Amino acid sequence: MHSKAYRLTQLLNLRGHAAIERGPVVYCVEGVDHGGSIRDLALPDAAELRVQFEPGLLNGVAVVRGGAGNGTNAAALTAVPYAVWANRGAGEMAVWLPRDTRAGPLRK
Repeated sequence: MHSKAYRLTQLLNLRGHAAIERGPVVYCVEGVDHGGSIRDLALPDAAELRVQFEPGLLNGVAVVRGGAGNGTNAAALTAVPYAVWANRGAGEMAVWLPRDTRAGPLRK
């Protein structure tokens, strides 16, 4: 059995961030779905998310859609399964999004 250890500082950097998970599938957001940039997106606790099967996208995948914070404006959020990211060109990608736009992007 393999295990992975994380430094405490790595975990602390995730404070105030959230990820989308549906069963065993982890989702990510890509710039291609958000005008090229995901840096201003946030995933508030109150965001209403829904699953939608897209048969024409990447040979058929279930995407998660909903509202996201985008600075002072509401924005549409589209998340695809992590396993299929980077199949529509190069661009930004994130699994962890700030829960509030004031938190800023994830520090490395």
